[in-house]
Amino acid sequence: MDLGTTLTFTGTPHSATGNNITTPISFASSNSAVLTVANNGLACAGTWDSLTAPQICTSGQVGVAQVTATARGVISPPTTVYVHQHIHHVEVSANPGQNSGDCHVPLNASNSVTQLSKGQTFSYQATAFALASNGLIDITPTVGVFTWQSQNASVATVSTSASGLKPGEVQVTAVTPGITSIFASVSNVNSVPFDFVTCPVQSIALEVTGEAGANIIVPRGTGKSIVPTVIDTQGITITGVPLTWCSSHPTAVSVGGSNCATNTGDSISLTTSQAGGGTVTASCTPPTCNIGLEPARPIYPEQPISVQVTNSTGGTNPTITAFVSSTECDSIDACVSEVVPLTAPNNTLGTPASLSATPNSLVFDRQGSKAYLGTNSSLLGTTGLNVLTAGTTSSSAAQFRNVTGKVLTVSPDGKKVLIADSNQVFVVETASNTTASLPIAGATAADFSPDSLKAFIGAGNKIYVYSTVDPLTSIDLGSAVASVSFLPVGAFAYAATSSSVIPIGTCSLLQGTPFATSSTKFLTALPPGAGITLFPQGVQPTINNVLITADTSGITLIGVQATSVGCPDPSTAVTTGPTESFSFSQGTFNPIQLLVSTDGQAAYVVPGDLASILVFNLTSGSPVPIALTGNALPVQASLSTNGTLMYVAASDGQVHVINTQTLLDVQQVPFPFFPNSLQNDLCAGKETPCKPDLIAVKP
Repeated sequence: MDLGTTLTFTGTPHSATGNNITTPISFASSNSAVLTVANNGLACAGTWDSLTAPQICTSGQVGVAQVTATARGVISPPTTVYVHQHIHHVEVSANPGQNSGDCHVPLNASNSVTQLSKGQTFSYQATAFALASNGLIDITPTVGVFTWQSQNASVATVSTSASGLKPGEVQVTAVTPGITSIFASVSNVNSVPFDFVTCPVQSIALEVTGEAGANIIVPRGTGKSIVPTVIDTQGITITGVPLTWCSSHPTAVSVGGSNCATNTGDSISLTTSQAGGGTVTASCTPPTCNIGLEPARPIYPEQPISVQVTNSTGGTNPTITAFVSSTECDSIDACVSEVVPLTAPNNTLGTPASLSATPNSLVFDRQGSKAYLGTNSSLLGTTGLNVLTAGTTSSSAAQFRNVTGKVLTVSPDGKKVLIADSNQVFVVETASNTTASLPIAGATAADFSPDSLKAFIGAGNKIYVYSTVDPLTSIDLGSAVASVSFLPVGAFAYAATSSSVIPIGTCSLLQGTPFATSSTKFLTALPPGAGITLFPQGVQPTINNVLITADTSGITLIGVQATSVGCPDPSTAVTTGPTESFSFSQGTFNPIQLLVSTDGQAAYVVPGDLASILVFNLTSGSPVPIALTGNALPVQASLSTNGTLMYVAASDGQVHVINTQTLLDVQQVPFPFFPNSLQNDLCAGKETPCKPDLIAVKP
């Protein structure tokens, strides 16, 4: 208490059974020269003029007093009161003889005093000052106990009880990479907060126990253990770091309980539930790692783990189900669009689910849990994005009203969906069922980083960068963006224009050197290791990633050497090229899709004007066309996770089932039309049958 101020004490008597009782209470001070307490419990930091009717509190001397309350002869535990001069301010200083450290990276720390590695400690002293006639005087011994607070205890913790500390001192322990503010308080006066930094993660190396390299082949049902080695910016190996573990295809290769979950363990278990493949990354992803750094500083592994899962004789293979819909209801009155499942091996039609609006796109999340169907119109706010939960028996899909546009992509963790309308991009939060809109007009392509932290959205000549922690920003590429794809490592993405592919740093958002290409329609990064053997042997050691692009005559493989340490600048950390081009010998065609199997063994180009699917073997380099029965033209195609079946919605109104192992169109599934009910499982209420033109295989 300041000299001459007052404070009210109250007491609540309790019976032996803990119940409140009503009885007179008296108060007493152990040092009446410092503090007096009137009969009503009003305390004076000095002396009262009257204990029965206190009016005037006269300042006394600084010091310490203990106040107790007594009822029916029972005395309460004492409360310690420090009486002191008015505190002008509180200062915090480092205790001498300590090394405050250096994280060796630019930080958004305005007054960073200490930069330590995880687990290291540092101590500080708080000093209280009063303003006297001759200037500031130190009154620390009289003010009592300081309270210390770390704004983010995940980054650093504070302790006033650590061994060797004196009164007014604190020991701060660096816990998780990031930045936080710390301050001291006493008598309702706070010190100026100061920044404390637990040095950021600089690099992550992954190793599969019992395996020689990062690209492994295992039978379905096999489990493995992945061990991360994390090094901070001081070059110190740290453990217990909250890394975000993600798989590119979690239904085939999974890590942790849910995709992109955070884990602080020294290892994590990898499981393989179906044939196919997946790329596993462990990243230091804000806001749970490298906390509070601005802009965000995500760190990705030097090399991800690529897992190719072969089929095994034991166990049961997951069921393959394709979901089919149609855009042909469009604006026809009384026409109701539907989505229907088509299940292997017999490829029988299941029960259709009604949609509240005509769909324009159909995209599954990577978990195979939900399918999202965009729509062009909200019909005056009565409808919007439809959401179909796989495996349910509901006769209709849920919806997000007023969310219109085409579904561009779903984040790897399944928590965010990007929908492009003509003048904006909607971000749908699937966990909270909320939406937000981004001022992005004309978006045509998008991809999420492997950890779901950022999405690169192509619109016009720009890549817009959506982040869960940073504001929306954009990067001008100078030419219209045709496609965008993140490398499996996560530290870089590539954007394709009609004349070049351009690397962009995920962390730095800097552009690398454009690499000239021609007529690129689609761009996809292959799984690690895929396609490398198709380059000359002398070139192969210089490549650790491969891009595949599709144009009007064939495909091109582009070798990439990328170094993923820290927050790299692609102009120095990425080398693009050389290339290997392959023609399908089909003349000029219009590619409408580029698909890659999850195991990286094959790529498929879907030509909108050829009655075939064009297959490219990424091991042998052989391009092969698969003819569609009846000279039907493909409209849209989707590939099963294990890569054995492709479902093609075709111009003849049927879904063609392609066996990718025999390279044959093995079945054509019609959608019978019933004129009396105007029903054909894709729509109802239309006088002519709807044709399938939207299709997605459930992962």
